[in-house]
Amino acid sequence: MIEKLKNLNQESNMLLEKNEKCIQNLRETLRETVVLKRDLETWRDSVFKSCDSERGTDISSHDTSSQDTLSRNKSALRKFSSSIAQKAPEAIYIHLGTHDLVEKVPVDEAVDMLTSSVDKVLRETSQSCKVFISHVLSCGSEQEKASEFRDALSDKIEYLSKSADSSDFWARVEQNLNRNFFANGTGSPYHYMFRDGTIHLTLRGIKVIMGNFRTSLHQAFLSS
Repeated sequence: MIEKLKNLNQESNMLLEKNEKCIQNLRETLRETVVLKRDLETWRDSVFKSCDSERGTDISSHDTSSQDTLSRNKSALRKFSSSIAQKAPEAIYIHLGTHDLVEKVPVDEAVDMLTSSVDKVLRETSQSCKVFISHVLSCGSEQEKASEFRDALSDKIEYLSKSADSSDFWARVEQNLNRNFFANGTGSPYHYMFRDGTIHLTLRGIKVIMGNFRTSLHQAFLSS
């Protein structure tokens, strides 16, 4: 009996040590995420200003065509996928595509642009690095297109995960469908998650999506 208790105590200590290590890794990842977010915001501003100066147009203008938006986003994503690999991350969480909906970029082109960028990230990062794709959210006039985007993205990810030349890479990808933004069984978003029926989240919506982000990373570290 005493021997069993000793074994249980040892197993409990080992489990506690593992949990403490997971928590420590998660805290470090969150700290790096904050730094990366700041770097990406600075980088994004410089990229858009560069694109703007090359075209001689005002980036803040709302009459930008979908082709201009697509070209600008492709350039930004290429630089993002190249720079992110240099940081040797253990996990990557991607939430992109919302503004493509607003700028009227065709769904198939937006999905191809996103998956091409993710594929580049997968091929340039460690096989132990997990990649999470968070699905776009929208309310109001963009709701139907957002639903179309999510369906098309899921289909493309399923295709890539089964394709012979990409399945090994895309096996590391997990989707976060953000189901807690939708009423059960309806596919309709909770309007209180969004500000005035727009793409912008309320404080509650921000807390929910950040909770999804933390949960995904936490599960990634626990399973490693």
